[in-house]
Amino acid sequence: MMRAFQVAVSVARCAAVVQQIAPKIRRTSTLAVSEVRPPSEPVAPPLVILHGLLGHARNFRSWAAALAPQLAMTRRCISLDLVNHGDSFSRPSMDYEQMADDVVATLDALGIDEAAILGHSMGGKVAMMTAIKVPTRVERLCVFDMAPAKYSTADGSQWRATRQVVEAMAGLDIAQLPDRRAADAKLAHSVLDPNIRAFALSNLVASDDGLYWKCNLDAIIASLDTLSSWDVPDGLHYPGPTLFLAGAKSRYIRSVHLPDIGSSFPNFALRTVANAGHWIHAEDPETTVEYTRDFLDTDHPTEENGG
Repeated sequence: MMRAFQVAVSVARCAAVVQQIAPKIRRTSTLAVSEVRPPSEPVAPPLVILHGLLGHARNFRSWAAALAPQLAMTRRCISLDLVNHGDSFSRPSMDYEQMADDVVATLDALGIDEAAILGHSMGGKVAMMTAIKVPTRVERLCVFDMAPAKYSTADGSQWRATRQVVEAMAGLDIAQLPDRRAADAKLAHSVLDPNIRAFALSNLVASDDGLYWKCNLDAIIASLDTLSSWDVPDGLHYPGPTLFLAGAKSRYIRSVHLPDIGSSFPNFALRTVANAGHWIHAEDPETTVEYTRDFLDTDHPTEENGG
């Protein structure tokens, strides 16, 4: 969860596009939806985008606005707030099968029979589970810097740092804090990176009654062990075209994960974003747009590894 604030850079670069393709935000009976429509009539299934832990649909708004007009096979770009995040509903538990069901229910509510699904981090696991559970609903799959794997605080990935951020958020006594600046000062004692703090505190909202967390922090903390895991029944796999994009500076996708990736997603390709860590779409939006565009506009994922 690094440098998330750099999404703002792509906002500036795509300002003209955003003005022409204004995102439409609405609620369904299931997950909350933010949509960017293409400049012409869609000719391919929609692209559904799923954010990571502590994220929001709006994290991908400018990125989707940059992607949409570049697609030769035009698509609607629909970002979802996952359960316990953003404007979506709350639930005490979070597991990937439940969250995949939420995605499918939202597709049903939107009248979408088939979609390309893209997910980052936790959203990548939700996207993978959706593809494995209901492969006929997933035209193709794109996963940003996440493997079908169980992570731990001792495996060298960023999962230890992620848990520490969530636990530090929970440790804030926001009832005693006057504003987000004060919350940032308190959080700085345990979260040194200001970019990570800015991302985490994007969930903190001010109201007439004081500060509150827009995400369901209690449910997220209770589900951390479940969210770090990965459990799919033997033999289930997704046969459709699949692209994994890995950040070269991240350790969430490593060579040790390739056998499991190939077993669950036999029609996969892997590309590496050289100048990015875990937040590949924020740290290098141009390259991730390019690789995603190429994947969405071809019949099969590119065979090139390493970017």
